[in-house]
Amino acid sequence: MEELALDSDGGEVDRDEVEEEELATAFPNAFHQQASVSVGLERQYVLGLARVGGLVVAGLDSGQVSVHAQDTLVRSVEMKGHSAGVTGVAAAAASDSTVFTSSSDHTVRVWDVRRGRSVTTLRAGWGGGKGGGQPGPPGQDGRPLACLAASTDGHTLVAGTEQAGVDSFLLFWDLRQPKALQGGYWESHCDDVTAVAFHPSEAATLASGSTDGQVNVFDVSRPDEDAALVTAHHTADSVARLAWYSRAGDGRQLAIGTHTEALQLWHTPAEGPHTTLDRAAVCHGIRRTAVEHTYTAGLHAGAEGLLVVAGSSCAAAPCLRMAVVKNKKVKPLATLGTVGGTTRCSLLVEEGVLVTGGEDGVVRLWREGQAEASSPGTGKVAGSKAASSKLKARDKPY
Repeated sequence: MEELALDSDGGEVDRDEVEEEELATAFPNAFHQQASVSVGLERQYVLGLARVGGLVVAGLDSGQVSVHAQDTLVRSVEMKGHSAGVTGVAAAAASDSTVFTSSSDHTVRVWDVRRGRSVTTLRAGWGGGKGGGQPGPPGQDGRPLACLAASTDGHTLVAGTEQAGVDSFLLFWDLRQPKALQGGYWESHCDDVTAVAFHPSEAATLASGSTDGQVNVFDVSRPDEDAALVTAHHTADSVARLAWYSRAGDGRQLAIGTHTEALQLWHTPAEGPHTTLDRAAVCHGIRRTAVEHTYTAGLHAGAEGLLVVAGSSCAAAPCLRMAVVKNKKVKPLATLGTVGGTTRCSLLVEEGVLVTGGEDGVVRLWREGQAEASSPGTGKVAGSKAASSKLKARDKPY
């Protein structure tokens, strides 16, 4: 029997399941790194990404916000305002210059990326309540915010809080009257709210997930919390991320990524998941051997189904790849490349274009196809030729 190679921590060194020639066959697509940029001289984690206009916005664990040109990643501005790490980044639907960020400093900042500054700070100061005019909990001191989402109609902003005492909340602002908190949902979660996601085409439909294992779907147009709760899903796991996607033309599909690096796929009107995939299934889907090193860096809606950006954190042999969920299996789709450190977030800009950020403090732009050779005499890399695509399309252990 072949003896397993061990890394410096005594774990198995990760490797590809197949030889290099077979790997190229297993993954029908390949991406190249078109551009990359470090967000600072000192190492900072990139924890969230959003696109607004022709810009990519990165939220950092330092509390800063770094803004880059989408096509080149050249930094246009670095914005400061938060006194603690950024926990969520969301773009305004009806603007090409407005971005929102949440932070564990108890605030949401509204940024104008063209002017390079914060224009409004939203705090947990209690005005009218969402439903019945009742202000509800939690009190004047607010609490750390752990995630953020903006509705597609441009009217509503929601942030999920960390647990303080026995409570955690969903807090709402009406962006037409952003100065005061409009209210919140107080009883839907009993641990850190780690993910919120508005439906891409149903502006009033909101999903929220928590480390308590609960995923709720709300109709936020309803008058109070009880009426707003449409369905509640018990994952029996700690929820890390959420993504809406379509399956066979049905857009009521919700993908749940957990802190145990598993995936659960729900048709939200149903009582249970139609697909459950553990960490080993994701590991096999990106054709790696050491399950303990596999992690998920993003879930995205693609024309062919749910796209999964996943990688290996093995220091001796890291990788970053893309897979697609089909027929209840994670199937290899595209190789990206080698990155330094774990990738924490990803942004699908368009078909064949992906932006990632991670613990090495680097934002990377990936484009499908092979990079062209440098133009003679210029030393500059020309644009890429994309191959025909089959892409139609905090850290808390449990």
